[in-house]
Amino acid sequence: MIKSLFFFSAFLMVGLQTLPCRAQEPVKLRASVVAKTFGFGPVWVASKQGFFNRQKLDVDVVVIRGSDVSTQALAGGSLQVSGASADAPIAAIERGLDMVIIGGIINGLSQHIMAGKNYKTYEDLRGATLGANRLTAGTAFGFRRVLKTKGLEFPRDYSLINVGGTPQAFATLASG
Repeated sequence: MIKSLFFFSAFLMVGLQTLPCRAQEPVKLRASVVAKTFGFGPVWVASKQGFFNRQKLDVDVVVIRGSDVSTQALAGGSLQVSGASADAPIAAIERGLDMVIIGGIINGLSQHIMAGKNYKTYEDLRGATLGANRLTAGTAFGFRRVLKTKGLEFPRDYSLINVGGTPQAFATLASG
């Protein structure tokens, strides 16, 4: 009796596993990117070529201009995923927002340190006035971290001023 019950249970388990099951419902996600540019190409290709669908993801990709706005949307729950520069999320995390950066499209920071032709090494920056797009931005935080790894402490070894975005940074560099 127990032996036949065991075999029946085993048969039933194997039989149930071979029956067709209802397909898993796609996971709905609202995701943002800040631009329709080459840098976000993988997101657009995945969306247009059905890569998300094949992974059972129903992704609504929207353009939200500015990482600060997309960070606010993430914090408010109207987005689940955002592709934007890391400056706003880093600044929000520094202020205590419960958020995590899990990856990126570009393998590394997308910013560069630009300097006048008289500056050839990090040590040459000692005593200099340096500019950032925004003093409270995550990129400024990253900039200070890079300089710290090179032996330069803020504000002891250099000054940091707000210069605005890329056009303003080039103008500031050009004017000395």
